[in-house]
Amino acid sequence: MMKTLQELLASRPPKPQVRIQLSNAEYDQFIRTCNVQHIPPTRLKQATQLLDKEGF
Repeated sequence: MMKTLQELLASRPPKPQVRIQLSNAEYDQFIRTCNVQHIPPTRLKQATQLLDKEGF
């Protein structure tokens, strides 16, 4: 998979960087959000397992 990803990235021109400025409170909220562990619902897990089983 990594080789495929590298090939994909090599085939595209680099995108320009974007600079975003956050306040301290916004940054703290961003970090809290990143640290939250999101557990997918059981129905979503079941649906993905079914797709895997069917070869998608």
